[in-house]
Amino acid sequence: MEDADFEAQKKAESQLVTPYPFSTASELMKLCQDNGIRISSLMLKNETIMCSQSEVYSKLVNIWGTMQECLKNGKKLRVFYPENLKSIGAHPVFCHSLKMKEATIL
Repeated sequence: MEDADFEAQKKAESQLVTPYPFSTASELMKLCQDNGIRISSLMLKNETIMCSQSEVYSKLVNIWGTMQECLKNGKKLRVFYPENLKSIGAHPVFCHSLKMKEATIL
């Protein structure tokens, strides 16, 4: 999405009036309590002013997949600290890259 398209979409969305507007978590909780609905129901009603319910669910599935992929990729990485690279066992290519960056900075 181009910056201009993103800004246009953002402007259009900001002009929409949601059925349950809120700015803080406290306001969200109060709206739910006052209306006897769950957060998920309130959010779905707010989201469906921009697209259909099936589109909302499709976007949520996409976000969930992205989050799962991030977790999967994160588990493949090893934590390391630059001062102790060898003992912790960070990937050798990454260690070399880090050492090269240090050398160019010095």
